[in-house]
Amino acid sequence: MREGKGKENHPDGAWYEGYYREDKRHGSGNEYWPDGAKYEGDYKDDKANGHGKRTLANGTCYEGSWDDGQPNGQGKRIWPTGAYYEGEFKDGKFHGPGIKYNDNSTSEEGIWEEGQLKRKMRLKK
Repeated sequence: MREGKGKENHPDGAWYEGYYREDKRHGSGNEYWPDGAKYEGDYKDDKANGHGKRTLANGTCYEGSWDDGQPNGQGKRIWPTGAYYEGEFKDGKFHGPGIKYNDNSTSEEGIWEEGQLKRKMRLKK
């Protein structure tokens, strides 16, 4: 059973380096995939939990709150084009107050549900 700091290599070429508790990833750690994707941040019970940053092979990245392996809470997703969304997430989707800055210099601001803008409105800063 793994406890404390360690490293784990997966058959698919992915690997994790960080902390374990009761043989599960728990605490700070980094996970890397063969395609170049990576996650750097906190884990709890073998899943991303707390604050972390995940960068995909195509350059898209999310940094913010994680819960149960998904972006949940306040965060920011940035696309390689320079467009980005900043606001609330639920189960990996835009959900709640947020603003999306598009790569054509326009923006969409308001209340989001399941990744879709449902109510346009100016948010207090």
